[in-house]
Amino acid sequence: MIDQFRCGLRDDVQNLLLTLADPSSFSEAITQAIWCDNRLFERRQEKKVTSDAQLWNSRPTTLPLVPQTTPVARPASFGPASMQIDTAKFKSLIKAKKLC
Repeated sequence: MIDQFRCGLRDDVQNLLLTLADPSSFSEAITQAIWCDNRLFERRQEKKVTSDAQLWNSRPTTLPLVPQTTPVARPASFGPASMQIDTAKFKSLIKAKKLC
């Protein structure tokens, strides 16, 4: 029954199960398969966070030169200019921190 159970698992889970001791019961085989599946999922998430961070860090650190223009006077009621944030990058960083 354990062999039939293993045959129904994904290849990556089957491969990781090869590194573990043979289970003594069907319940233990299920526990091992769940552990392997969870560990492989965690590893995929780690890789995703790492690749996202590499993409973020590969952006140029210096801003392109912009021709200087005469500043436009704004009325005092407008207050200071607000900073614009790339919300897509901000959301992916928040998700990444939740995973760590």
